[in-house]
Amino acid sequence: YAKAFPFYLQAAKTEIQEAVYWVAQCYEHGMGTKTNASRAVGFYRKAAAGGHPGALHRLGMAELKGELGLVKSPRDGVKWLKLSVANATPEYPQAFYDLAVLHEEGIPHIVFQDQAY
Repeated sequence: YAKAFPFYLQAAKTEIQEAVYWVAQCYEHGMGTKTNASRAVGFYRKAAAGGHPGALHRLGMAELKGELGLVKSPRDGVKWLKLSVANATPEYPQAFYDLAVLHEEGIPHIVFQDQAY
């Protein structure tokens, strides 16, 4: 990742959404660069604006759990997960599972339990 990060960053500047997503991943996990949650969130938001399902999913989970320095907001987390489902691809199907788990467990006044979901 040390060699790949500069190339991801360069590609991200040309608005290649997959590269923007991987720059966020690198910043979040310290792959090829120092860990920086605020930069990760910025790149996740940029990729999410382009409809990247992985970025939408990560933002949703971060909002649900209050990760990456974000304030815990289940309502916003569910919003991001629903957008991720709407943009899902075979490479990024995770939101289907996480949204189904939320419907199984429920979140009061946000996601009602629905075992059939």
